[in-house]
Amino acid sequence: MIIRPMCIFCKCYKDVEVTEEQADLLLLPRPLRPPVQDILPDHDAGIRELFISQMCPDCWNDTFGDE
Repeated sequence: MIIRPMCIFCKCYKDVEVTEEQADLLLLPRPLRPPVQDILPDHDAGIRELFISQMCPDCWNDTFGDE
């Protein structure tokens, strides 16, 4: 399944392929949701960050650098 989180900075959408179980977990309210790195262990850190801070990898790099 594809979910499309939006970056709150550049307003772009990223297509992220997840299982139905992962999608269900990502939709839980933050206090009830497991850590994103546990939900999406095989996804790139930049994509996981999009679910945490709502900042896409490009905006993250523009703001904080590539480190």
